[in-house]
Amino acid sequence: MTLESTITPVQPFSLLPGKRIAVLAPHPDDEVLGCGGTLAALAHAGIPVQVAILTNGERWQDEEGSRCAESRCAAHILGYPEPHFWGLADGHLLAVPDLARRIATWVASTGADTLLAPSLWEMHRDHRACAQAAAHAALAHPALTLVFYEVGVPLSPNLLVDISPWRGLKAKAMACFASQLARQPLHRQITALNRYRTYSLPASVLAAEAFCLLDPPALGRFLEQESAHTVHLMAAERSCAQRDATIAKLTQDLARQEATIAERDATIAHLTQDLAQRDAQVHAMLHSRSWRLTRPLRAVTAWQRGEISTAHVLLGALHSLGRHAPLPPAWKAAGKVHLHRLRQALVRLCSSPANPHLNQAQLDACRRLWRDHAWPAVLNPRLPADPPAVDVSLVTYQSARWLPGFFHSLLTQDYPLDRITLLMVDNGSTDATWELLQEFAATHGHLLAGIRLERGPNHGFGRGHNQAMAMGSAPWVLVTNPDVELHAASLTTVVAHALAEKPEVENLYLMTGSSTLHMHALLNDMEDLERFVLNHIYS
Repeated sequence: MTLESTITPVQPFSLLPGKRIAVLAPHPDDEVLGCGGTLAALAHAGIPVQVAILTNGERWQDEEGSRCAESRCAAHILGYPEPHFWGLADGHLLAVPDLARRIATWVASTGADTLLAPSLWEMHRDHRACAQAAAHAALAHPALTLVFYEVGVPLSPNLLVDISPWRGLKAKAMACFASQLARQPLHRQITALNRYRTYSLPASVLAAEAFCLLDPPALGRFLEQESAHTVHLMAAERSCAQRDATIAKLTQDLARQEATIAERDATIAHLTQDLAQRDAQVHAMLHSRSWRLTRPLRAVTAWQRGEISTAHVLLGALHSLGRHAPLPPAWKAAGKVHLHRLRQALVRLCSSPANPHLNQAQLDACRRLWRDHAWPAVLNPRLPADPPAVDVSLVTYQSARWLPGFFHSLLTQDYPLDRITLLMVDNGSTDATWELLQEFAATHGHLLAGIRLERGPNHGFGRGHNQAMAMGSAPWVLVTNPDVELHAASLTTVVAHALAEKPEVENLYLMTGSSTLHMHALLNDMEDLERFVLNHIYS
């Protein structure tokens, strides 16, 4: 006895033992790839062969029924009857609970004494599920011999069949499976495997197929040894199948959610487009000639309903007349000033003389309440002992009439003046603005931490403040208008509140003004600035 004979057979057989043969194939083509030459030899020897293909191989077919037709063609070439197609789900044989019983019933109906099935060592889960069910079916029939054949993973054979006379027929039968050969050259790999199986056989053998033959006693001992491994493997396969099902469900849910999001996005886009169209229509209407021409009629209607006063109607008419009258720009500017004075006079005329005194008394009472009451620190914050430095950014243009009031309110702040730096940029004023700025810097500059003054062409409010703030270095900036008169506690209050609300912010803009349009212009025109903006409006 040679060493090879203890590992693999050294003498080939021409046929498998048995008088009637039943073959199980998990997919169309497994029966031909694994034992096609042996089936051809059995068929030509007159031994009845019945083949059952458990799945239709739907995962890997281009059109319905194509793989089944390929198996019929191969059966015709090899000489055995048309296979039985069970049509089970491809890839899900593990989920068939009664597969062993169904195989046992079918084998009994064929009267076979030998059953061929893929081996338990196969890599594909359908192959192993078929082998496991075939083993249990064979145990239920003591007279049945189970024979494992190899497809994807070589097995340890105890029987080799010489298929040299039938290798041409097997090659033709494998060529029938065009749908699978287009994906992978299985015929070349199986041909190489059949040639390798002749390694321990005589040189006259050109091709052989390997089998592991187990009679009932040997099958019982084999399953007992392999049961733990097989159970673990089958459990892992079921877990993989469940995972695949979960992934498929999650994929479907994700697809539905993506479809819902796409529908919502489409709806939002449609609504946004519709809103833009309506805004355009409203803008066109408000700027149309008919809307301008009917403005007096709307004013009269509002006056009749009591929505506006007579003074408002008259002032609006005078404003419109001055704007559209063919007058020089200087006259129109003077008219605006006089119209503003007239509006103030009408307000004073319509207001009681006691109103300012009453308002001042209420304001003083509120201040005393706020100062004297022990409010929580978050509502009434206090400045630290060493207040932070503050830059005051001021942009002027034709602002001479407002500057005295602004300068007075700045000098009367209860915030330490030596912590305040005044940054002033004049946008080419032609009135006395520039002279007033220079005079203030000369006479009161020593009271502040510093004064920086520049003059240039009128580049707008936002760019002017950018220029002013570029001259400063304090972590806080007060952006204000020249027509603002600050209350004595304004700067102290806004800095204290900002410190209490945002202690982690080191660089901050404090904005004060009467027009949010100014703020939008500033924000839209800021360039290369790295400090945060906090909007506190104090008038």
